Amino acid sequence: MKSEQVFEILMREQTGMLLTYLRAIVGSPAAVDDIYQETMLTAWKKLDSFDKTRSFGPWLRGIAKNHALAHFRCAKRDMLMCNDAILEYLDQQLLQIELSSGDSWQEKTKVLHQCIEQLPEKYQQVVRLRYLEERKTAEVQQHVDISREALKKRLRRAKKQLFQCLQQKNILMAMS
Repeated sequence: MKSEQVFEILMREQTGMLLTYLRAIVGSPAAVDDIYQETMLTAWKKLDSFDKTRSFGPWLRGIAKNHALAHFRCAKRDMLMCNDAILEYLDQQLLQIELSSGDSWQEKTKVLHQCIEQLPEKYQQVVRLRYLEERKTAEVQQHVDISREALKKRLRRAKKQLFQCLQQKNILMAMS
């Protein structure tokens, strides 16, 4: 099999995970797209240096992390999650999900969707609009007719319940 084909297969398998990672650390959808594209180009250029005895996902996230850090240095903005310990924790969580059963990212995140279904309706609604439909905060705020601060609190509470649900199902580890 040609290296182009192998790369295409690996990227197809990793796209959902990589976008999830970038969305967790970068606030702007446009920046996520830019960093994703830069990561793909770098990975393609450095594919020959990839150690085939190791997992592809962490290698790819390392490239994405470097591009995200460079982006924020140039833009002089803060990442949503810029602490090295938090980035390492996020990488470990994604690796744990990556190693779980299922062939695709959608199959591997099925438990997350089950946890979303268990949320109270008002939390489900904002999570779906903001994260699954990727609507902007202002759109979600207008749709549910609450203040910006109320929306932020609702999302924070929803994420806390999702985190607890995923911990109970042994999908996520507690942060030390």
